[in-house]
Amino acid sequence: MSDLPTITAIKARRTDPDRCSVRVGKKTVATLRWEQVNTLGLRVGDVWDQNLAERVTQLAAAEQVRVDAQRLINRRDYSSGELRFKLTQKGHDARTSEAVVARLVELGIVDDEAYGRSVIATQRARKGAGARLLQQKLMQKRLPRELIDELIREADEDYDHIGEARQLADRKLDTAALQRCDPAKRRQRIWSLLARRGFSPDTINRVMSDLADRLRNDDDVD
Repeated sequence: MSDLPTITAIKARRTDPDRCSVRVGKKTVATLRWEQVNTLGLRVGDVWDQNLAERVTQLAAAEQVRVDAQRLINRRDYSSGELRFKLTQKGHDARTSEAVVARLVELGIVDDEAYGRSVIATQRARKGAGARLLQQKLMQKRLPRELIDELIREADEDYDHIGEARQLADRKLDTAALQRCDPAKRRQRIWSLLARRGFSPDTINRVMSDLADRLRNDDDVD
C-alpha cells in the first residue's frame, strides 16, 4: 500500500460553480476550472505524487493569472502591455502572464488597436492634442511602438492641427487670467499650453502668427 497522499475531494466552489477546489487530505492544494480537472483526468483517490503535483500546480498558477486578468479588465480596458505589467506586479510568473494575455488577445478580449484609438479619441475630444502628446500617452499605455506610429498616422489623416490648436488658444485667451497678463507673458503661456498638448513648433508658430493681434493687445475683448 502506497504511503503517498491522495486526492480526497474535488468540489465546486460555492462562489463560482465553474471552478472547483482540489483537496489532498484536509488541505486545498489547487483551484481549477472543471475543464482543467477533466484534461488532467483527476479523480478522488488519485495518488498525489510529485509529477501530478507539478502538473496541477502549473495549471492552478495559470488559472489564477487568468482570474486576476479578468478582474482587471472587468474594471477598465487595458492594453496587452499594461495587463502583462499589472500581472507581473502581482507576483505572477512572466511567461505564464504572457501566455494568458496572448490568449485574451486571440479571443479579442484585449484589443490593442481599439484601445489605442480610444485613447487618441479621448485626448483629442478633451482639449485637442498633437502627435507628440498622443505618442507620450500611448507609450504610457505600454502599446508597441510600431502600433503607436500606425495609429497616429491614421488619426492625423483628417485632423486639422492648426484649427484645433487655434481653438484651444482662443479659449485660453478668453479667460480672465490671460486677459490680465502683459503681452509677453500671454504669448509665453499660449506657447506653453500648445506645447504641452503636443502640437509641433511649426503648428504653434502658425497659430501665434494668426493670433498676433490678440496676443499683443490687452483690451482685445469682444
